[in-house]
Amino acid sequence: MTHQSSSTKRQAQESLPTFSISLLRFSFCFVYRFSEAMAPTLQLTSTDLVLSLTTCQKLLAVQFSPVSVPLKHITNVRVRPDDLCVCWNGLRVGTSVPGVFYAGNFYHLHRKPDFIYARKKATAIALDLADGSQWAKIIFEVEDGRTPEEVAQDILKAIENARS
Repeated sequence: MTHQSSSTKRQAQESLPTFSISLLRFSFCFVYRFSEAMAPTLQLTSTDLVLSLTTCQKLLAVQFSPVSVPLKHITNVRVRPDDLCVCWNGLRVGTSVPGVFYAGNFYHLHRKPDFIYARKKATAIALDLADGSQWAKIIFEVEDGRTPEEVAQDILKAIENARS
């Protein structure tokens, strides 16, 4: 009876690494699959920039309210930002697969957090924000069918109209 018990334990221990690798593979495929064609929806109002997230995006980013920033708080708009692929030091709340996908709030020691929802640097835009906003910067991926340059021009026009 003890012999069967020890063999059962050995089988469970041998199957554990296979199970954890399969779970890791499943979670990676899940994140990549659901992030593949899902850029947040950008809405520009007369006073605010709003990123609307779908339910799946909210779960991946652990951000359950829309990301909204007054246009007057945007200090700089950058296309294809270099700081998307930087190794983030600090607390990450959301989903992060380095080099593949970033979603959520990234907290730093001496400044406000960054909000990131992007998969590819080639289609991302970074917004640097003033001191009065909730985040230090927002980096997001542009929807399919539009270039980052077009979206950046739209944001700059909206900022100009809001300030005049």
